[in-house]
Parts: sequence; structure tokens; C-alpha cells
Amino acid sequence: MSEDLRLPPTLDTWVDVTQDTRYVTALARGLKILACFDLHHPKLTHQQIHERTKLPKATISRLLFTLVAMRYLSQTEAGYYQLGQAMVSLSEVAFQQFDIQAMTLDLLQRFAERYHVSVNLATADGSMMQYVACYRSPSRLSVNLQVGSQVPMEQTAIGRAYFATADSSAQQRALQYIARRLDDDSVAALSHELRKHCQFYQQHHYCVSDADYQPDIVAIAVAIMPSLPNTQGNFVPKYVVNASVPKSQWQAQTLVETVLAPLQQLAGELATRLG
Repeated sequence: MSEDLRLPPTLDTWVDVTQDTRYVTALARGLKILACFDLHHPKLTHQQIHERTKLPKATISRLLFTLVAMRYLSQTEAGYYQLGQAMVSLSEVAFQQFDIQAMTLDLLQRFAERYHVSVNLATADGSMMQYVACYRSPSRLSVNLQVGSQVPMEQTAIGRAYFATADSSAQQRALQYIARRLDDDSVAALSHELRKHCQFYQQHHYCVSDADYQPDIVAIAVAIMPSLPNTQGNFVPKYVVNASVPKSQWQAQTLVETVLAPLQQLAGELATRLG
């Protein structure tokens, strides 16, 4: 992994990340303002923010204007600032992801350690699948993805399994999102390919990616089917679970023969756990 792509150390370490050329001071100052708000101080004035951050008042004014414009903050008629709708929505997503990890970690860990695979939960986000819970294989070589990572729906087992079990409207939306990053000819061919994965899933109840996304990774995935239908009466999964391994250590057929039945059982356990 190149130096530019490495994650920075956390701010509670001794390393002075502010001297790193990748450190964005304006962003850090904006986040410092957001961090001023807590349960005991849900509303703050410009002066109170200045006292808490020690930032120049002119800088605070510009940052507040930007944060209000982007709806991360809002301003009351009395002139107080408070967290805005965008911040509330972001907090809800963060809390949900944390809650999902807490609810599923023991199941993922037991599975990963027993079968020596990396196991992940993901949900659809446009044309991508976003990882919301992960447990990496204890083997030395493992898939380098973590919570928050996104992978293309059309190239991955976890995305194909979602597409194969989604209803027609969700499939159509996914194809529209995919079309935004691919040309028309590619989308037409891709749509045909995804339909083949749908048929495969209907017959075998899993999808596979054999070095299709990452050349050294093979993965299989199954959808976590809900116990209740949506408002349209369809049983549409919100989450998909996969098992992935280095291709140098496993062949796709061996992975299927070894892990598929336990992975399907895990999906059932996760469905119960996640409601």
C-alpha cells in the first residue's frame, strides 16, 4: 500500500498529524466546531463557540456559514446554533453501523475463526455495497476491507447477491446508479450479466466472485432475508453476508463446498439477530 493511501494515526497518539501535508486545517476546524455540541450544550452562540475552540472569530463566522449552508448546523431565531438535519442523519447512520457491529460481532468472529475466512455484512448504497460489519480472517493473508468500505455491486459476490434478491424497482434504481459511472454499451452488457447472476442465485441460493473485483480474492455471498415483507408486500433484503478468501489459498468450488451451507446458516442467524 502506498504512503499516500495509509490511514493517519488517531489524534490521541503522540504523532503530530497537523504537520502532515494531507492534513486539511479548514476541515479540522469545522469538525472542531461540531465537537463543541453535546448533550449538556445542544445550543451555542458564536461567542460560546469562540470560547470553546479558541479559533479567530472571523474564521468561526465563515465556518458557521458553511456548516449552516450544508445543513450540518442550523441557527435559531434567537441566534443560537444547533446541530442540523445533515448532522442528525449522519449520526443516525453512525449509530446504526455501530449497533449492527455490536449485534453481530460474535457471530462473525466465530464464523471467521472456524473457517479461516473474512466475513462481512454490507448494504446497498446506490450502485455500491457498503460494508457495515466486518471480521477479518485470522490467516496472515486476508481481504483488506473494513467498515465503511464500498465495493461495486456488479463486480462482487455481495453486490450480485443483493441485486439477485432485490425487487424490480430496487434493481432498476441500482442500474440507473451504475449507468452514471459506465457508458451505455457497458450498462446494457452488464444488465444482461446481472440477470444471469439472478438466475444462478434462484437455482443455487448464492452468488460468487472469482477474482472479478480483486484479482487475488474469491468470495461467495448470500442475502439475509427479512421475516416480514416491505410496504409493497415483497421480501427484500437490507443486508447481505459474504465469505472471502485469498485465491492463492482457496479455489471457488472448494470455498462453496466448505463454506456455503454454514454461510447460509449464518445468514439465518443474522436475520433473527437483526430482526
